Amino acid sequence: MKGLKVALALGAMAIMFFATAPTTLQEDVSSVRPGGLYSVSITVTKPAGMSLSSDWEIRAYYYNGGLSCYNTGDWWQPEGSTDYIYSGWYDHRVRNQAWTTPDEKAFTITTQLVNYPRGDEGPAFPAGMDNTYSGTMVEIPSPTGTAKLRTRLLFRNLAEPTFNGDQVTFKVGGITYTYAYEQVGSDYDLKTADGSAVGTGATLTLSSSDEWELKYDSTQDLIVDNSAAATGTITMSSPIVMGLASAGSDVTVFVGVGAVVVVVALVAIFMFKKKRSGGMAGSDIAPPPPSPPEAPPTPPKTPDVPGFTL
Repeated sequence: MKGLKVALALGAMAIMFFATAPTTLQEDVSSVRPGGLYSVSITVTKPAGMSLSSDWEIRAYYYNGGLSCYNTGDWWQPEGSTDYIYSGWYDHRVRNQAWTTPDEKAFTITTQLVNYPRGDEGPAFPAGMDNTYSGTMVEIPSPTGTAKLRTRLLFRNLAEPTFNGDQVTFKVGGITYTYAYEQVGSDYDLKTADGSAVGTGATLTLSSSDEWELKYDSTQDLIVDNSAAATGTITMSSPIVMGLASAGSDVTVFVGVGAVVVVVALVAIFMFKKKRSGGMAGSDIAPPPPSPPEAPPTPPKTPDVPGFTL
């Protein structure tokens, strides 16, 4: 009977051990190999009160720093277009997850690299063409070399932003924001009051499919080595922080130059009330803020492919 009790106790201890043991045996890696399969971990911080469930995603892709993608994928041709798009730029992603809390969360994306030389798992050019196609991908380095790994937080199908002078108003996650911006080609880089980036770098852009998008990137260098582990976890060293000033749903938040407009308006209201109470002469009332200049013209469209907006 005593032996039975000991056996039962040992069995219970074993169950507790395996129940609490880590669910993955993959190790963190800093180098990759052609054909390798890796989990990419990226930490993202969103504004408090923002609730996400649709039209957003996080992509992970390896590339040469230019227009060659090292993710597995295939080519397809948009209807009515003479160009082809390589799906490896966006196939490896998590999308439309329900996310309300916590505000900081780690996401894991499963990725796979092409072989050397590239095969059907990631052809260098579309079927029926040859390597003279303008979008032909280069080979992944072998036996050693370097590559870049990028994770992209992307919000799609945004309502068309409103441009007023050097400010842009847009809505994401049920909240409206107004920021100063700097136009770079077809991108609008959002700026804070002191001219610095919003969060880790927020950019509004218009895709080739006429979708307004908000994007954030985190990019790091990797070693490509044929002797590297074929599997593992890559943790992005730079997290993505949205950094948008938060408010309740459908409440406009003014940042940058817009903050001055709000302050002037509040001061005008206060001084007007003082005048009504006899405490201030009419000539002391602050004038209303000047009307903003016209919105800038719609930028030229760029392909909705990460490799073309590096």
